Formats: sequence, C-alpha cells, structure tokens
Amino acid sequence: MIAPARSETTTTTNRSTDVEANDTTTDLAPVETAAEETETPASTPRASDDTRSSARRRHLADSSASQQQFRLQSMFESRSPSDAPLPAPVEGEDRFVDRAIANFDDWDTDDDGHLSDSEIADAVNDSDNTGSDAAAAAALHHRQDEIEELSDDEWGDENDGVTLRDLAEYNDRLGGDDETVSQTEFAYRDGQRRLRETSRELFVGEASIEHMRQGRIGTCDLNAAAGSIAAQDHGDPDRNRLEDMIADNGDGTYTVSFPDEDPITVDAPTDAEIARYSTAGENGLWMTVLEKAYGRLEGDTAVAGDGGDGALPGNAVSNLTDGSDVDFLSHTTLDTTRRKLRSAFANHEAVTAHIHRDMPWGDSRRDGIPMGHAYSVIGYDEANDTVTVRNPWGRTEPVDADGNAADGTNDGVFTMTVAEFDAMFTNVAYGE
Repeated sequence: MIAPARSETTTTTNRSTDVEANDTTTDLAPVETAAEETETPASTPRASDDTRSSARRRHLADSSASQQQFRLQSMFESRSPSDAPLPAPVEGEDRFVDRAIANFDDWDTDDDGHLSDSEIADAVNDSDNTGSDAAAAAALHHRQDEIEELSDDEWGDENDGVTLRDLAEYNDRLGGDDETVSQTEFAYRDGQRRLRETSRELFVGEASIEHMRQGRIGTCDLNAAAGSIAAQDHGDPDRNRLEDMIADNGDGTYTVSFPDEDPITVDAPTDAEIARYSTAGENGLWMTVLEKAYGRLEGDTAVAGDGGDGALPGNAVSNLTDGSDVDFLSHTTLDTTRRKLRSAFANHEAVTAHIHRDMPWGDSRRDGIPMGHAYSVIGYDEANDTVTVRNPWGRTEPVDADGNAADGTNDGVFTMTVAEFDAMFTNVAYGE
C-alpha cells in the first residue's frame, strides 16, 4: 500500500504501495508485510550532559565559524578524517533537518553517533516526542534508508544509521532538486498537518470512509478492507462493525477485537504514530488505533507495517471479517465476478481489489492508478454493470489524456464497467 509522491510517480520497494498520496514509495501488494507493535523498551540510561559529546551541538552554542565546525573522525566510521559544518537552524523556518539535529542526542540513546533502526523506532514510539519533534521522528522513520546514504561516512554499505554528517549533507542539498530532501520535508509537513487535523476522540460520529487516508506505511490492504466495511455500514445504525471492534478502555489504552483472534490492547498512539500511520482525521483516532493493533496482529516488532504478511491479497479482509475468498480475475469469468459482487453487497461483506505489478522495474501505473496497491470496492450497480472503487490515499485515480482525473474530481473514487474492472485489476477478495 503505497503512498503517492508529490509528483505522483512511484518507485519500487518490497512492500505494497506505501503511504498516503504524497510520497514516491511503491509497495508491492503480493509481498507487503506488517510487523508487530510491542511495548516501547525503557530508555537506556543516558550519560550526563558533561560526558556527552559537546561537539554535536557546538553550532547551537556559538556562532563563530571555527566553533561551528566539528571533527567527524571520532564520531563516524569515516573513510578519511573530515571536518563538516553542522547546519544551524534558520530563524523563521520550520524544517525537518532542524528538528532532527535538535533531537539527535536524545534519540541516539547509545551515544554512538548513529541513529539506528531501533532508536528511530523508539523515537516514534516515545510519547515524549510531540508536535514538530514527533513529525520529524515520523519523517525520519519513513526516509531513514535514503538519508543515511547521503554522506559517505561508513565503511562499506551505509547501514549503521543516520549520522550528523548525513544531516549536514542533507542541509547542503536544501533548496535544490534532491528527491530525498524534498520527499522528507514533504513527509514532515504532512505529519504536522495530520497532527493538527486528527481528533483525539476515538470516534466522532460513525466511521467514515470519506475521512480515511492511508499513512506512510505499506498497509493499503488494511485500509482497503476497513474502507469497504465503513462504506457498507454507512447510514445503517444496526451495522457498526468498526465501532464495535475498537473499545476505549478509559486509561490511555484501546482494545481491538479482530474476529476469531484474542483481543489486542495498545497504548494510545503517540504523536509520531499519528504523523506516520493511517488516519481518519477529524472523524477520530480509530483508524490509527486499528492500524497500530493490526501491526501487532501481523507480527510487528516496533512500528506497524515493518514486517509480517499484511499485503497478501485478502489477508486484511480475512482478519477484519470471518475469512476471505480470493479470485484471480485472469481465471474468473465476468459472470462469476458479477455474481460474487452481487452477493457480497447484498450481504454487506467487505470487498477489496488488488492490482499487481508485473516486474519491479516495470510500469508503476496503469491508466493513471498505482500498481502494487489495494483498493476498496465500495459499490456495485447491477443495472448499469458498474463497480465503484476507492484508492485508500483519498486521491489518485484513472486520468484522461491531459493527466487529470477522468471523472473530474481527484478524490480517489472512480467507477468503471465490470469488464474494465476485470481488465484493470489482478484479483478480488470477498469477505465471508
């Protein structure tokens, strides 16, 4: 479950299309995974301020050029000794890199000069990170693989974590056309927007698909299944499956009861998780809570979406209902698809559609919509032989010759004939 890029182009990862519709990551639905969320481990005892490396923040303490330099040789696995300026925050600007540098010492809990995968995940899980600091932690978690490649400060592969030298190189690229910088800053600002817009109440009214937006994690299958359920239950007071699934315990925790599974209790999402995960915005915190619990169901180790098998076609439908029936459309007749759609909507069952990507280096879009992605099927009109589908990003859909939404509104919702649906998608999962 992918998230779109600002330019609405995608690049390949090993996951289903990742993130909300403003990023370039593409996740491949057949192999996407979700990982189990665990309690945040206690922080490693930190050295006193006197014993910590004063060089990391020297640029904040003095404005002179000589004192804004620090020697990297003792801090990084550099190939050669190097001096590099640590960028000072620019007054009046709000940038990811400024918040990342300001929090570097706190997030680097083992004081080794690298923000490792686990330390960045801990920063996302830490409720003490709020506001812009949380948005920076979320953006760093999303783009850490690209950021740690920015400077050549390790022997061999750049895989020990993000360093201050990486952030200094990041700063040098600001204002240019560097994709890592532009996408990270965009993720940072988008995280801030999510923090502003997300209600901290669990539900504000009924669960609404209109407010759902996939986050910057490859969980399109979950979003597609939950969206289809929300659409099926809309306006019916006797069907509130998503509301019934999630309980507020009144103590800062929530319990999610997936069908045929033991209930899963999670802490309230941190600000960084709200910035990183899927959201229902002003409709409430429920989608973020659901995704956090789903990560644990799928075997997460730190942050939802980091591992597991969440992108297997029909996996989320099965987990949110009593099972799933998956049809590969290349081996299914149109009449069979019509019959199953008619039955599913008559019985208010979740339906999702998946469009697989043939090869990692092949086209990432088909007729304007992302491949390697899952979609909510939210309507079937038997009389007109049409299917209505929604992209979990809440945008990006089939386009016309000018590249604009073919139906005139880029809200992620589009309608096509059953024959067009059959040609567009790879498989369909029906709830049971």
